[in-house]
Amino acid sequence: MNDVTNGTIWSFILIAIITIDAFITLLTMLNKGIFIDRRKQLMSKTNKELKELLVGIKNVSKLRKKELVDLVLEVTA
Repeated sequence: MNDVTNGTIWSFILIAIITIDAFITLLTMLNKGIFIDRRKQLMSKTNKELKELLVGIKNVSKLRKKELVDLVLEVTA
């Protein structure tokens, strides 16, 4: 094979790999990315984990889980 043919084949292989990688990335975004409700995700955490997200904020020790989730959403928004 000459250099032009070799370069063309490698270009098509590279484009195929990039296209497949982009398609896989789009499929994984559906499962764990933009369509997952942040509140449900935070409700699955323990109170201790939620309090660790709120380091530096006063009076979090007396809050219930729902109030902690609301505060985390407020702070990160």
